[in-house]
Amino acid sequence: MTGRGGFRTLTARLLLGSVRKADMGRSMGLGTRILATALVSASFGLFAASAAAQHMNAKDAACREAGTTSDAAACFSKALALRDSELATLLHQIRLAVAGDELKLLDRAQRAWIDYRTLSCEAEYAMYSGGTGGPVTRLACREALTRDRIAQLHDAYDWRVENYRWTIDHPAVR
Repeated sequence: MTGRGGFRTLTARLLLGSVRKADMGRSMGLGTRILATALVSASFGLFAASAAAQHMNAKDAACREAGTTSDAAACFSKALALRDSELATLLHQIRLAVAGDELKLLDRAQRAWIDYRTLSCEAEYAMYSGGTGGPVTRLACREALTRDRIAQLHDAYDWRVENYRWTIDHPAVR
């Protein structure tokens, strides 16, 4: 094995997943095997850190100052609960201002958005393959997507909600 490119070839094959377990012990000392394994593990860790956790690293992300995984989990859990409550309040206000087909479409869109949020955040969680970063990533994803949904609903319905409030406050003008 070392005659066909040596350590660099083995490392590349390990990264690409094309090395067999039997190749790991052939023509390599224990130190080389440990170093190869460490390099591959570090490479995957760097890739996962850069490819995943985008929501945690966003400029407007909650909990950017959390120091430990448990601190981040507690912070994102609290932030998500706050966002979920904010979303529920906003949806209640919007539902008061719309009716008929608009309300049916809003409800269908909201159910579809919940499915989207669940699947998107599960996909991000899966990148961690059961590691300790997975649960925090899922919480960060759900918080960020909920924050985005709130902004979308404000963009789409604020005028309608404000107009509805105005007609409630000024019944003679209706």
